[in-house]
Amino acid sequence: MKKYRIVSSSMEPVIQVGDEVLLDEVPLSALKKFDIVVFREGDKYTCHYIWHINQHLKEGLITTRNLDGYHFDDSFHYDKIVGRVNNYHLSLWIKFKLLFWIK
Repeated sequence: MKKYRIVSSSMEPVIQVGDEVLLDEVPLSALKKFDIVVFREGDKYTCHYIWHINQHLKEGLITTRNLDGYHFDDSFHYDKIVGRVNNYHLSLWIKFKLLFWIK
C-alpha cells in the first residue's frame, strides 16, 4: 500500500489539502467510473476520479476529472496510474451531481 499527501484542492470537498490517501494497485479490469486514482504526469502526481475508461478503440485509455470546476484531464494510458484510493470515495449525491453537471 502506498501513501500520498494531497497538495491541491482539486478534489475538495471529498479530499482536502493535507489529507493522506492510501493507494491499492489494481488491474485495469478492476477500475470503474468514479474510482479516485492517483496518476503520474511526468514528475507530478495527480489525484482525480475516473470519468471514462475506453475498452474499445484504444483499450486502457482513461479520462479523469477533478471536482474543482468539472475540468476534464487529457486522456492517458492505464500504465500511468499509481493506484486507486481506498480511504476516500465519492458519495452517491456527488456522483449524481457529476452525472447531471449540477454545481
